[in-house]
Amino acid sequence: MTRPWLVGAQIGALVVALSSLALPLGAQPKTSKKSQPKAAPTATAKASPKPAPACSAARSAIDTIARAIAGGLGRAPDGTLVASATLTGDTDAPRAAALTAKLAELVAGRLGAGVTFDPEPRTLAETRSQAGKRPGFVWLQPKIAGGRLHLSADAYPIARTVWARARTQRPGPIAHAFAQARIDAEVRSYLKPIPFVEPKVAKFDGADPDILALACGDLDGDGGSDLVTMTRQRVLQVRLAGGKVTRVREVKWSDLSAVAPVPLRQPLGFATIVEAPRSAEASGYLDVSLSDRAQSARLDPDFGQLRRMKGYAVPSGRSTACTSIYDLLLGDKLVPCAARDAIPALTKIKHRSDAFAADLLVTKDGTSKPLVALRRNGGLVVRGPKGDQVIGRVGAQLAIGDIDQDGAADLVTTLDVLSRKHDLVELRTLLPTGTVKRRFKLPVKSGVDAVAICPPDGPGRAPIVIATQKQLWVLR
Repeated sequence: MTRPWLVGAQIGALVVALSSLALPLGAQPKTSKKSQPKAAPTATAKASPKPAPACSAARSAIDTIARAIAGGLGRAPDGTLVASATLTGDTDAPRAAALTAKLAELVAGRLGAGVTFDPEPRTLAETRSQAGKRPGFVWLQPKIAGGRLHLSADAYPIARTVWARARTQRPGPIAHAFAQARIDAEVRSYLKPIPFVEPKVAKFDGADPDILALACGDLDGDGGSDLVTMTRQRVLQVRLAGGKVTRVREVKWSDLSAVAPVPLRQPLGFATIVEAPRSAEASGYLDVSLSDRAQSARLDPDFGQLRRMKGYAVPSGRSTACTSIYDLLLGDKLVPCAARDAIPALTKIKHRSDAFAADLLVTKDGTSKPLVALRRNGGLVVRGPKGDQVIGRVGAQLAIGDIDQDGAADLVTTLDVLSRKHDLVELRTLLPTGTVKRRFKLPVKSGVDAVAICPPDGPGRAPIVIATQKQLWVLR
């Protein structure tokens, strides 16, 4: 029987940041490398030899983390014990012990058929004592912080001979792994529910006028979030602080793609951040598409162009897919944008549309389902694996997500009005019963150009970002 931890196991760390966000929207007091002042934004698109990461299978946060920890530690000898410390963090967790037991159980199962787990939270000393004459043990340290579940794991051997015990009674860890993923409905089921209150609005001046699309996510893989705006002329990464919109980097559309043979009078545009699937070394990418341009573009975190893509890239679950535009509308089928991209979970949308949003919804039991929200003939349609749900007449700006991680989809829409001064943002929740619950309405007299739901970045609800004329609004 091989014992990989006892004969020179590879020691390393594995970090997962599927949608882990700490959105720098002016409400985060901590200073990170990302938030430090930079030189004037001069970044332009350039060729990059680094390939974009392939899309990973959609899984819940707990399952993703257990797989990552097991992958970082490697196979464990039969008889190894897995135990977890008490959950810590910035969020109340009434069922913390149940969550730590679930993590220990899943990690043990991934490490090997002969690995067992302790369902009770344990200190390191208690775990060492519990391990007894086993070949070793794994001690987990879970934490909830910044809207993410963090888990570190250390593998310890047990001194087996008299001489080994004489040299050291407490040998140090011989392998380490770390993983994190954003909070979803399954994780939230162990935490204190988020009560609904009217959101507070923070406004930031200096945004581009006539923004067509917003995107937020961890583009560079550093655990924080990046915010991107897109117009007919350029793509900008921005930072929000002190009531101002600050440019970080930009690229012009003229550097990304040739002009489309027949541009639309009313342009359609999309920007989607696809976060790195697994490793700490990997970073995400940004897909942008515009009906003014002949091709979509995939950008690296420095806005270097990775590739041009046929078709128009639109969100698809937590990734992107490509469709066509004809007769002024988006097509009703989705295909992978690049050879290494995953096949979209929903390939046949059935409806052509002039507005489109998508998300992967994780339920409280850890299962996931892809959802697409689109506007068809002015009406909002939500399409999932079981068919369509027609909501009502809406404007052309919409977003879909789960702002309070309760497993129910939330929809942010605007009004279908002729005058900008009558526009507003409305939040609806699609309840599991199939009914629709209106949560709030926010008048926006300057008009709404784009909306986005960002993943959670703290113990409260996920932020909503709104683009108005020359301003960005953040709703918390």
